Amino acid sequence: MAFDFREAKRAMRQTVHDTLGVAATYQDSTLTAPVDVTVRWHTRAVWQGEMGAAGYAEVATAQDILLFDREALATAGVYLRRGGTVVFPDGQYFELDIRKPLDGPVTAAWVVNQSTQLPVFG
Repeated sequence: MAFDFREAKRAMRQTVHDTLGVAATYQDSTLTAPVDVTVRWHTRAVWQGEMGAAGYAEVATAQDILLFDREALATAGVYLRRGGTVVFPDGQYFELDIRKPLDGPVTAAWVVNQSTQLPVFG
């Protein structure tokens, strides 16, 4: 039997998510109560400005990304929406902004903004 790279990638990503994921809650205007989710928080550098003669960008900023388990979301009946809020147990919360294109099995990634004020959903 040939090696199934797709299944190996799925199994590895699932293991990473299960091992490194953090419990949080998700809430948006369509939900009556927060929903428990498991997420991974990543930060990546974003280089902005012109690559001038010096060969480097003028400004580096951080971009926060949250990764969710797509199957777990589907099982819970949760559809992530722009403007939805993820709250971590330590009180940090993020607002979903841009859904990134899928890059393989298991996870859905969103670019998020760290919120300074927790929105009230009614």
